[in-house]
Formats: sequence, structure tokens, C-alpha cells
Amino acid sequence: MVQSYDANVINEEFRFATSTVTNGLLANLTDGADRFDASGVSLATTIRGGGGNDSIVGSTGNDSIEGGLGDDFLDGGAGNDQLNGQGGDDTLAGGEGLDTLLGGAGRDSLSGGAGNDRLNGQGGADTITGGRGNDCLIGGDGIDVLKEEADVNFTLTTATLVGQGTDRLAQFEKAKLIGGDGANVLDASGSNLLVTLIGGGGNDMLTQRRVAIRYLGWCDGSDTLIGNAGHDSISGGLANDLVVGGAGNDRLSGDAGEDTLTGGSGNDQLLGGSDTDTLVGGLGNDTLDGGEGVDHIAGGNGRNRGRRASDVFVDPISGLDEAINVLTKWLTGI
Repeated sequence: MVQSYDANVINEEFRFATSTVTNGLLANLTDGADRFDASGVSLATTIRGGGGNDSIVGSTGNDSIEGGLGDDFLDGGAGNDQLNGQGGDDTLAGGEGLDTLLGGAGRDSLSGGAGNDRLNGQGGADTITGGRGNDCLIGGDGIDVLKEEADVNFTLTTATLVGQGTDRLAQFEKAKLIGGDGANVLDASGSNLLVTLIGGGGNDMLTQRRVAIRYLGWCDGSDTLIGNAGHDSISGGLANDLVVGGAGNDRLSGDAGEDTLTGGSGNDQLLGGSDTDTLVGGLGNDTLDGGEGVDHIAGGNGRNRGRRASDVFVDPISGLDEAINVLTKWLTGI
């Protein structure tokens, strides 16, 4: 027979062990902010949160957990679990096993963990992470974000993400992919989502082509960052990076390291950083700022503006270098 427990004390903490639960557990919590921990139980549990901001940890068996109203934290733990956030801004973690996570209304955060999981944000602007395994991920209503972080190669299309498995995607508006310390390839060129790519610590290649994008090279790897036809914001990181803006009005930053920044077409802003950088404006009316160090700057076509002294100006027609202390009138567009 399953043991039933109805909480009658508001804002209470409950902790169960296997020795106290012998045939499964059914618990109904109060409208307070309750803390319920069944991680010491190996049998199946059914836990229903109340109206408060609850923290509920399931057993190592197959759990069914409902958050109820309030901003709840639900952790299924091991086992094949079903988590339902219901009302409020909830955080759901599936853990190991074949889990089903439903966000409900509100701005929810869903993480499947290891295993082939099914995650559905439902209403609200949700953030969804599948984790390891072949997952089915649905953003639902609202502006939803697909977020994955791992030391693997990611390939993102509108309908799939290949990286820690092969995930099927639906109803997402944004994506954020983060690499690790290895030399990762993050490729979102087949996606029409608004994408943020963060390379991590290795020598990474990041590319996306369809819509506006934000890149961060991060850490100490030498990254290759390629923009697209949208208005991109791309930051290289700490090493020697190649940053290409592509079409659109882009903002490119090299940060530390000896970086090469190419604006492409569009009215671009290029900022070199602290070392010896190469800035090429390309087509359009660009603003080029070499930053600290002796930089090499080519304005390209259009009316360009430059900043900083002690830079090397490269004439885009003759290719001759001219060392100057103050950028010329041609570069400032005067």
C-alpha cells in the first residue's frame, strides 16, 4: 500500500528515507513555501506542491511531481520522472532517466539531464536545455531560448541540434550554444533562430549566416568568428582572433590578442583592443578604433571615421603603409 502524507504545517521542511517509506509515497503540500526531499527513497513517489514557492526533490525511482502555484524548484533525480511546473516561474531538472518536463505558465527553466527526454516549455518565455541524449524539445508559446553547453561540436538547424545527441526542436525563437575547453566547431548556419555562440577556451570556429547574431570568443583560444547578413555583435576574446562581420551594420571587438577584424558591407564599428590589430572596414561608412597598440587600419570604400593615434594606416587603393600619429582626414571622413 502506498503511504499517503498530507502536510498541514505551512513553510515546513520534510525529508524521507527508505526506512520510513516501504510501498511508495504520495504527498500533498501546503500553500506555504515547503521543502520536500525524497532523495533517500528508492520507490516511486507522487508529490503535489501547493500555492507557495516550493523546493521538491524526488526519489531515485519513477516520480510524478507537480509544482502547483508559486515559483517552484523541481528535481526528479534518477528514474523516469514526470515534472509539471504548472503556475509560476519554475526551475525543473530531470536528472538521469527518460524524463518528461512540462513548464506550464510563467518564465520557466527546464533541464533534461542525461537520457532521452521530452521537454515542453508550454506558456511563457522559457529556457530549455536537453543535455545528453536524444531529446524532443518544444519551446511552446512565448519567446523561448534553446540553451546547450558542452565540450562538443554543435550543429544547429531550425529543426535539430546535433551535439550531445540528436535533439528534435520546435517552437524556439532563440538559441545559445556554449563550447568547452576543446577546439569546438559551433555551426548554426542552417538555423533561422536568433543565435548566441560562445566558443569557450579552445581554438574554436563559430559560424551563422541567416539572422542577426551575437558571438563571444571567450577565454584563451584563438577563435574564428563569422557573422552573417544581420546586424552582428561579435567579441573575439583573449587570444589572436579572426572576426568577420559580413553584411549588415556590425559591431566587432577584438579584445586582447593580435586580432584581425573585417567589417564587410554595412556601416560597421570595429574596436581593436589592447594589442597590435588589423582592422578592415570594407564597404559602407565605418568607425574604426584600433585601441591600444600600433594597429593596421584600412577604411575601404565609404566615408569612414577613425580614432586613436600611433596607428598604421593602410591605403585601400595603393596598399602603401603610412605611419601616422593622428589619423588622416581621409580616414576621419572630413
